[in-house]
Amino acid sequence: IEISLARGEEAVRRGLPPVYNAPVFHTTANGKAILAFVEEETKEKILEKHGLPQRTPNTITDRETLEAELKTVRERGYAINDEEELEGLRGIAAPIHGEGDTVEGAVAIDAPVEKMPEERIHQGLAEQVIQTANVIQVDLNMTNRTSR
Repeated sequence: IEISLARGEEAVRRGLPPVYNAPVFHTTANGKAILAFVEEETKEKILEKHGLPQRTPNTITDRETLEAELKTVRERGYAINDEEELEGLRGIAAPIHGEGDTVEGAVAIDAPVEKMPEERIHQGLAEQVIQTANVIQVDLNMTNRTSR
């Protein structure tokens, strides 16, 4: 899996080193959105290679809890990072699906906890990230079809 990252002009971690130097899929909303939908074999390789290192007191560090979280992500269609990557930072992400059962990436929004209360995630932001992921998915799939 290749990770690409883009940040806006007012991004939270602007000027800090990239958090993806060592993949931490289990600590980020976008990482969990991807893990929830990749093939089982790919997920196992990722977790085997990188493990579940703890980044904050909220980080999921055991497989059983992670599997339950990924099941919830699949059911509701989006993932949440509740200060699991960085204390004071919360995020939400939706997967971008490719053709068939593939997952091509994720769309995520991260913000300070005070700007992203839990009720805001479930009552508005979730719908926005899912819609954005769907638009990208349609564009991606149309581009793939026309380039064949």
